[in-house]
Amino acid sequence: MVELAAGKEVGEIPVRREPVAAALTRDGKFLAVANHLHSGRADAKYVTAMVSVIDLAQGRVTREFVLPDGSSALSGIRISPDGRYAAVTHILAQHRAPAADLHFRWINGSALTVIDLGRMEVLASTLLDERGKGAANPWGLAWSADGSKLVVAHVGTHELSVIDFPVLLKKLLALPAPFNALKAGDTPDR
Repeated sequence: MVELAAGKEVGEIPVRREPVAAALTRDGKFLAVANHLHSGRADAKYVTAMVSVIDLAQGRVTREFVLPDGSSALSGIRISPDGRYAAVTHILAQHRAPAADLHFRWINGSALTVIDLGRMEVLASTLLDERGKGAANPWGLAWSADGSKLVVAHVGTHELSVIDFPVLLKKLLALPAPFNALKAGDTPDR
């Protein structure tokens, strides 16, 4: 933490590993931090980078959002204009699949995870790639002022994905209960 008026560091709040982006909630109470890489062993039961939530009044991490197994290279995080959702860009790897025959499969996908800040839980993740055409390295995000569009910059292909967020949200809410949540006791090690 930095005291801007004095221009000096006044404290540190440790997060998982390599914080790369952050977004402040509308009420200013929480800071959501995208951790670039996972912090545990690569051969663990569950391998994922996480989003840490810092309660600014308490000055500590009070929540961690677990992304799907294989999530890494978190790059961007933004909160919707209405403050209800956070969107996170990352890579989703099928790191347990053998890379011997990739004819109709993928190893790394470009992904977007949506977090419901009202319920404080991961809503769902979706791939940004088209079949046979990758949307490499999803990075920065921006919302339209009314929250109807979510734009993702792909630095690996110099493209933008312009997402109709209400349509995406409707599809994500129609999904069955998420399969990417950790079971109690399965939380990755620090």
